[in-house]
Amino acid sequence: MTEVPVGTPTSQNEAILGTDRDCPTFLTNYTGKTITVNEIRHMFKGKPTSTKTDFSLDNHERVPVFTSYYETGAGTSFDYWYIDFTDGEDTYTVPSNFYCSLTKFDEGMNVELSFDLELFYVNPPQSSSCRKTLDKS
Repeated sequence: MTEVPVGTPTSQNEAILGTDRDCPTFLTNYTGKTITVNEIRHMFKGKPTSTKTDFSLDNHERVPVFTSYYETGAGTSFDYWYIDFTDGEDTYTVPSNFYCSLTKFDEGMNVELSFDLELFYVNPPQSSSCRKTLDKS
């Protein structure tokens, strides 16, 4: 039996249709305050793959939130990210159309999500980082 590295297409169809992958995902708060995360979500192909809701996060605290599941290859989609949190006075959200895609080179390594009171950041381990201005209400 031949050993195949994780994430390697095992057939021509898989190479055409995409390869399933995943990454541990962490979240860090840089607001200067203890906040309540109402929801943090990763979506792929228009459907949530991972969601965590209703938890507190102290300033500079880093926690594992979920495993992000995605695909790479021809015909695959973008990775969309969403956060909704409150600092006790205001609620902050990232627009629902914010995407930052993961690649085959990110597989199995930590994706670092972070935020302050102005921006939400997605920092994949190998592919390009992205940031988006938060909406405040």
